[in-house]
Amino acid sequence: MTNLFRKGWIYLFFCVALVLLCFSRFAPPLFRIEAVSSLGRAPLNWEPSELEVLQSLSLSALPPTPRSPGNLFADSSVAAALGKRLFFDKNLSVNGQVSCASCHLPEKFFTDGKVKSQGLGEGFRNTPTLLSVAYGLFLKWDGSKDSVWAQSLAPLVHPAEHGMTREKVVHYIMNTYQKEFEELTKDRPNLKNSNLEKRLFAAVGKVIEAYLRTLVMLPSRFDDYVEQVVSKQKQKASKQRVSLSLAEERGLKLFLGKGACINCHNGPLFTDQHFHNTGIPSAEPEFHSEGQWYGAQVVIKDEFNCLGKHSDASAEDCKELRFLRQDIAPQMGAFKTPTLRNSTRTAPYMHAGQLLDLPAVLEHYNRAPGGGVGSSELFALDLTEFEKNDLISFLASLESSWTEKKY
Repeated sequence: MTNLFRKGWIYLFFCVALVLLCFSRFAPPLFRIEAVSSLGRAPLNWEPSELEVLQSLSLSALPPTPRSPGNLFADSSVAAALGKRLFFDKNLSVNGQVSCASCHLPEKFFTDGKVKSQGLGEGFRNTPTLLSVAYGLFLKWDGSKDSVWAQSLAPLVHPAEHGMTREKVVHYIMNTYQKEFEELTKDRPNLKNSNLEKRLFAAVGKVIEAYLRTLVMLPSRFDDYVEQVVSKQKQKASKQRVSLSLAEERGLKLFLGKGACINCHNGPLFTDQHFHNTGIPSAEPEFHSEGQWYGAQVVIKDEFNCLGKHSDASAEDCKELRFLRQDIAPQMGAFKTPTLRNSTRTAPYMHAGQLLDLPAVLEHYNRAPGGGVGSSELFALDLTEFEKNDLISFLASLESSWTEKKY
């Protein structure tokens, strides 16, 4: 009886071990059990070329905030403080209930967690984050704006967002913020002419941009990991807790290799700031789904673009706009590459929120189905479920907080 009892316990032990092994291999990332703790182990081995790429992905490689030549207020602390007030002011809407922060919630990394933006009505696009937005050359999913200040104006007069008119915006500003704007623009004689309304309307966008330029992402566990493996202190790192789990490290290897994510999600913000066709079916039959091809037509004609009379830039400052091509076939159906930082906490995904979670995103990229407008750039990746879970694990290492940069 004793031997039978002992054998029973041994059999039970092996059954439990087998279940845990299967669960560890195939369970979702949040529940996967790693066989080796990150405490006291060295990072995975990286080739010199891989280390160079890792360093290029770290926030430590992020250059200073680029200039905004069309906005003389861009780096003014006074303008930023005023812009912050406007960003959270619900009276800048026709019903007094919608502010910029209604769709760009700070607690959601300046997104809203909805499939499509919701102001006075439902919009047509998913709300992207505003963190580190100053690094983008062209804004909006389709590139139809070429500056943060020009983009900041668009929701104010959109009927589904704030629902205001330029006249109403200027009237409200003059009644509520006249002293602040007069102080800010006292050395700007071009705001004192007969075209005051449009110039003051443009100034509203410019002070909001000044605030948005202060919103920056802070380092994540991935950035700590890069410092560990690139700083050539592996001896020291091996005695510490490695910043990434084994699953996250495996996911990082896939990100750089088989997953081909690095092709578009590169640089410290994990976006190339360009536009790509990824074969996403349009979710807006009544709206423009031509992507950057359509956006290029719009931004060229925008009176608030870099070359417009309300811009503070010279023609020399506007090279990207001046040489923007409008007739390139790959622009058809191409939408902007979003940052992957905090992507695990900013669902849903794609330009119209077509994919609700990261497993759906990975499955789309893995199968590379046809569909949508234009020609997709994707190719089938042939990732296993295990590999897809590791990629999602890695993305979790990009979670971090944010701060308001001080001038």
